Amino acid sequence: MTTAVFPGTFDPFTVGHLEILKTTCKLFDEVHVLIGKNLQKDSLFSAEKREEMVRVVADVNNLKVQVSLFDGLITQYCNSHSIDAIVKGVRNFTDFEYENSQAFFNSKLGKVPTVLIPTSPEIEYVSSTSVRQLINFNADVSEYVPECILAYVTEGSNG
Repeated sequence: MTTAVFPGTFDPFTVGHLEILKTTCKLFDEVHVLIGKNLQKDSLFSAEKREEMVRVVADVNNLKVQVSLFDGLITQYCNSHSIDAIVKGVRNFTDFEYENSQAFFNSKLGKVPTVLIPTSPEIEYVSSTSVRQLINFNADVSEYVPECILAYVTEGSNG
């Protein structure tokens, strides 16, 4: 049985995240989605609200995943849960460079390999950062987030 972790802040969960999660579920027997608190990002949604959104997306799409909040090194989680690989989505060369450098450290620190999965060209420019900016200006984000969480993002950051 192979197990992967798909970590991120998911603030909010986008169509790109969903694409990567669906691919990950096809490649691995068990998938853990970790919602982290990134100290370098200002979150629009609370960690608990982001966890709720991921659970809704997984349920609606019939994806069998474990969803957890975490605060710490991904490699610590991987080692304590016998995770075989870390999965990260990459949209472009900039993402690749960043994720590749993170993969180096994750491999050194926790002996956990990283699988990089590219997104479809149609959504390569969709990022949580861009979606948050659109939300802040009350713009239509229905094209960029899964339909099942549209109500969350149109309500704003209620917690």
